[in-house]
Amino acid sequence: MQETETDQGARPILQHSWWKRLLIGALVGGFFGALEIWFYEFSLNRLMAAILSGASFFAIIGLVAVKCANDRPKVIVLGGFAGFLAGIAYWVVARPSSSPLLAVGIGLVAGIGYAWAGWAESKA
Repeated sequence: MQETETDQGARPILQHSWWKRLLIGALVGGFFGALEIWFYEFSLNRLMAAILSGASFFAIIGLVAVKCANDRPKVIVLGGFAGFLAGIAYWVVARPSSSPLLAVGIGLVAGIGYAWAGWAESKA
């Protein structure tokens, strides 16, 4: 019996369950959020806000990105939505002197930029 070309070297793509993607996204995002505080004045309040916003961003991306990975507009909308929620999470915890609209706007734009760059890089 001959093997077809797709059977010889192809491996099935392993799909993790939703809670594993959520947990891994939150852990990695929390780590990256903690690294981001390096560039700002340090305070425990801002550190917790950065960890929470990074964890929320990457948890949303990890949870939903599997569903829309091949459609560029959906990926960009997902990045904007995740950045929007991460901006809210940062502002709620840090309570900076700036307005919540600024935090949400920065999260939205950063999320769209991150999604756009990540999608373009994965297709290159």
